[in-house]
Amino acid sequence: MVVLVILAILAAIAVPSVLGYVEQAKESEQLYKVRDALIASQTTLIRTYGTDVNLVMIMALKMEIKN
Repeated sequence: MVVLVILAILAAIAVPSVLGYVEQAKESEQLYKVRDALIASQTTLIRTYGTDVNLVMIMALKMEIKN
């Protein structure tokens, strides 16, 4: 009986910790997906325009300001 109480207390402490780690892992996964999408878009811009992404973005902003 005492063993079951101890196990229940340990489980009550461990479950929230495990759930916190799971949530952190999901957040990290989403951040990595966003980062990969950003890198892919930058790669496409470089392949398309043959220049640095920052330069392309500056040019696009200048064109937007003119319009």
